[in-house]
Amino acid sequence: MGRDFTDAGHAVALVLGMLASTRFGRPAAWTPVRHLLLVVAAAFGYLMLANTRSPLITAAGLGVVGALVAVVPVGRRLLGRSARRPVGAECAVTPGIA
Repeated sequence: MGRDFTDAGHAVALVLGMLASTRFGRPAAWTPVRHLLLVVAAAFGYLMLANTRSPLITAAGLGVVGALVAVVPVGRRLLGRSARRPVGAECAVTPGIA
């Protein structure tokens, strides 16, 4: 059993953890501490699975591509929300109160 078994085991554990997390409901609000923990966990996982030069470069490149692909639908959704938001007197819940 070589290094590949360890990589495969960590990848399976990651997928199982993500599947199990779908059973817990909506997450709480993101705090600065949670953002920091996410960064540390992502860096650890990245270095655990990609420990030589070619996987490091490949994973970094695919990560950037994945982030850019994810920005498109999220950006459209955010732009759609801001475009539908009424402005001025139309915002009032009670007529005549702005």
